[in-house]
Amino acid sequence: KETAKKYGVTETTILNWKKKLPVRNRISRFDVSDKVEIITYRMSGHTLAETSAKYNVSECSIRLFEKEYGEDNREIKTFLSPGRVNLIGEHIDYNGGFVFPAALTVGIYGALTLREDNIIRMRSKNVEGEVVINLDKELVYDRQDDWGNYPKGVIKELKDRGHKVKGMDILFYSNLPDGAGLSSSAALEVLMAYIILYLKNPEKCEEIDRVEVSRLCQKVENQFIGVNCGI
Repeated sequence: KETAKKYGVTETTILNWKKKLPVRNRISRFDVSDKVEIITYRMSGHTLAETSAKYNVSECSIRLFEKEYGEDNREIKTFLSPGRVNLIGEHIDYNGGFVFPAALTVGIYGALTLREDNIIRMRSKNVEGEVVINLDKELVYDRQDDWGNYPKGVIKELKDRGHKVKGMDILFYSNLPDGAGLSSSAALEVLMAYIILYLKNPEKCEEIDRVEVSRLCQKVENQFIGVNCGI
């Protein structure tokens, strides 16, 4: 009953899942887009803390990535950009008012490997399809790219500012609810900006100007996406 209430499913559904996944060692193939194995693991007598520790974020991102792009010998790097909520001041920020934002424990994850060409392939576990960017061509807003326009706008802005952008295969996964006012688009933009700046010089990642990143992403949202938003 506690599990059904926590995950918003019926007890019958949980029992059906448990019948399909009775062997505990199947947990090692956990996919963060699928709640089934988490629930099964919890139901087998493990605490929430044990479950959280077992399903390490980076490892989950890596397994997700390998499912999407296949396993090879390239190094996989993982990143997280948290969502955020305004405790006060929603919709006031872009009108010059005071706000009090706070980062959340949920957000958008990214797992990537570098390529040897100037192609960026982006996929998401939350939506179907793939967005492909050719860094040798002009980057423009394309309605067909849908969510991909957010990281694309960041890539264009950084290129225009003279930053070197590398080719990569990247997979995103979000556990932010869409349309809930938790800054999912900002999280995606900041994630892409940080990744590009990090890849330029990983040893100096602590020197990345977070304020400048936020301003850059605001510009992308305002001018490339066309949304009147604040930082």
